[in-house]
Amino acid sequence: MKKFVLFIAKALAILILTMGILDVVYTLVYKQANDRNKISYLYNSKDKNYDVVFLGSSRVNNHFAPKVFNDQGYKTYNFGVTRSRLEESALMLKLMVERNYKIKNLILQVDLNINTDDHSEAIRSLFMPYLHESEVIRDHYKNIPEYNELLYIPFYRYLHYDARVGFREMYYSAIHKKTNALANDGFYPLKSVPGKMIPADLSKYYPKRNIGYEEIKAICKKITST
Repeated sequence: MKKFVLFIAKALAILILTMGILDVVYTLVYKQANDRNKISYLYNSKDKNYDVVFLGSSRVNNHFAPKVFNDQGYKTYNFGVTRSRLEESALMLKLMVERNYKIKNLILQVDLNINTDDHSEAIRSLFMPYLHESEVIRDHYKNIPEYNELLYIPFYRYLHYDARVGFREMYYSAIHKKTNALANDGFYPLKSVPGKMIPADLSKYYPKRNIGYEEIKAICKKITST
């Protein structure tokens, strides 16, 4: 029995040590990768100056072309991220402020997503590699149910969000395999023929108080008052 308990203890120690090492390796890779998506680009940048910044989901990502503004002399970037919601847009703006971005005009997409404080798991996952490094990200997510597990269990966040920040993405980040997410100053035009529009009755919907939206308004108000 004593040998069995000792064996289990050693196995657990090796497992925890391995998870700790993997956590450090993955995090180091993501900290030096700024060419895979807009979250990594934003996190690994600082002191940017823009006349116009777009924030939102695919409605921004696929429809607002910064070139139109840049050609008129307005430095512009499209930070729209497909599938993101106002919660993710709020965190992106917080990171911009932390990284000393100077933004003259912020154009925010607000639609039916203002009716819910829900989030996008897919986009939340892209912030996870920086959870230990960024106080802003930790503060933003401190009230989510799995926060303690994500923060304190080594490598757990990479296992939990394996589909977006697991081995495959870590490997591509390590070799700096670029995507088209940052091309055209963040604008990703849709090239396929659009499908048939689906009729929708929006008369029953009305704007509700949204936490992410209120955070964005508060940040903008604070910036304009200083």
